[in-house]
Amino acid sequence: MRRLVVLPVVTLSMLAITACEGRGRNTQTQNVSNPRPVHCTIMADGPKRNAEPATTIVARTRYRCDNPGAETLTLALRLERRSGSTWVSVKAETVTARGADTHAQFFKYRSHPVTLACAAGQFRTVVDWTKVSRGKTTKGTVRSGPATDPCAPRLFS
Repeated sequence: MRRLVVLPVVTLSMLAITACEGRGRNTQTQNVSNPRPVHCTIMADGPKRNAEPATTIVARTRYRCDNPGAETLTLALRLERRSGSTWVSVKAETVTARGADTHAQFFKYRSHPVTLACAAGQFRTVVDWTKVSRGKTTKGTVRSGPATDPCAPRLFS
């Protein structure tokens, strides 16, 4: 009998915990008196083909900031191709998001793609980012791993 009561209580407790946004970040009052900059996560996804049959290479950046979002988040996204021992930018785009446009729900991300017509070679995604939050500016760079011939047909695709 005790096990029949404990199991539903534990299950309901776990559901309640996972339904809330992590670490209480969903409350606005926490951020009013907090002088620390908002935390942002920026990722560079490796270049992939768009669909079957492949016509373009898609390089994508995913990003999210904690509530209420960064004042500004500037993302300079580049698709680079290896030329010998160096990487050369073949397509670039810059996007700036502000406030709520930088925030995404827990475990979700906003994204921005850059596309290029299919071509052979080794490609990677590079994102130079700048965040301004609560008067502090932070900069960084993230890179994906290399992808060789992203448009080429795969064995099991």
